[in-house]
Amino acid sequence: MAQIAIVVLLLIQWPSDAFAGLFGPSAGEEAAMIVGVIFGIPALVIMVALYLRVKVKLAEKRTATSLTSQNLRFDIFLSYSAKDIDQARQLSELIQQSDLKVFFAQKDIEGGSPFTDEIRAALHESREVWVLATHNSINSVWVATEWGTAWALQRRIVPVLVDITSDQLPDRLRAHHAVQWSHIAEEIQKVKKRARSDGGFGKRTYHRWIKVAAVLIVIYLVLWILAQ
Repeated sequence: MAQIAIVVLLLIQWPSDAFAGLFGPSAGEEAAMIVGVIFGIPALVIMVALYLRVKVKLAEKRTATSLTSQNLRFDIFLSYSAKDIDQARQLSELIQQSDLKVFFAQKDIEGGSPFTDEIRAALHESREVWVLATHNSINSVWVATEWGTAWALQRRIVPVLVDITSDQLPDRLRAHHAVQWSHIAEEIQKVKKRARSDGGFGKRTYHRWIKVAAVLIVIYLVLWILAQ
């Protein structure tokens, strides 16, 4: 950041003498300041903003560093109480209708397979964990074990509220952004966007603004050279 601040000062002060020779001392300083304001400062503001954005995104990426390198089989792991099987099945179908892959224990565990081993493997191979949060599931030790494992694996956890409020969630689960059942369609679309952008953190936007900043700096330098 210190280097960027120095560059900002240079972009404003550096061409003063050149413009002074072309327009006169007073006019030269004004011209240099105008060019710096029009081209130099916006370019540096963009660069600083991108620098800070990248730092934030890199911090976020630490939460999912290995996601892009892993062979993930599922977009969503659905955690629910067996007492809510009908609602869980409905949610699973809604997710699948949006072309997302969901782990739904009743459907995805083959007969004779070690139950806990399949659950553990599915948690490791899922991008997100959705908890169907009901009066039944918030008191389920098994559901708590699943989202607790997801927390340890640093997966995104999404409580889906059904007939309860976020205040009724366990403390650690309450820390995650909860979604009302009535808003589930919007959340599914967000998952699709997150899945598409995983590993790129907005590369197109980043590159576009880099180009804009580069063009502004080039224009600034060309004007400075012409003033020599």
